[in-house]
Amino acid sequence: MEEIILEPQEIKMISTERTSLIPTEPKRDPAPSGRKRNTVRWLTRALAASLTMNMLQWVIIYILQAGPI
Repeated sequence: MEEIILEPQEIKMISTERTSLIPTEPKRDPAPSGRKRNTVRWLTRALAASLTMNMLQWVIIYILQAGPI
């Protein structure tokens, strides 16, 4: 490994506020707000209820079409 030797002028150019030579990752978008999270939760529950009702209707219609056994 080579040793890096900096001149005094180059040392002055280095920012003292920087603590790492590795660039930081850009900040990610914040988590969804409570209102958006509630909306997603409500839509999920509505979808589950709708699918359950459809399955129940299919079973009832199947039984009614079979008629008396």
